[in-house]
Amino acid sequence: MGLKRVNKTENKLQVVWEQLDEASGNVYNALHSLERMVDLPEEIKGRIEQVSNHVQTLDSLKFNIEELIEEKKQS
Repeated sequence: MGLKRVNKTENKLQVVWEQLDEASGNVYNALHSLERMVDLPEEIKGRIEQVSNHVQTLDSLKFNIEELIEEKKQS
């Protein structure tokens, strides 16, 4: 019975990891597009940097989820 619960949790974690991966990839692509534009106002340039920092936090969370998935596979 316990293995079924672990597998369900592992599958849910995998879905979350994929969602985070897609989200961060989309945001990185949007930021890259913005960074290639010329004559952006300084406010927008500052926001790009702020968002980039938040995406790095998403990547860190994604890494933590990946570690948790690996732990569950080994238990």
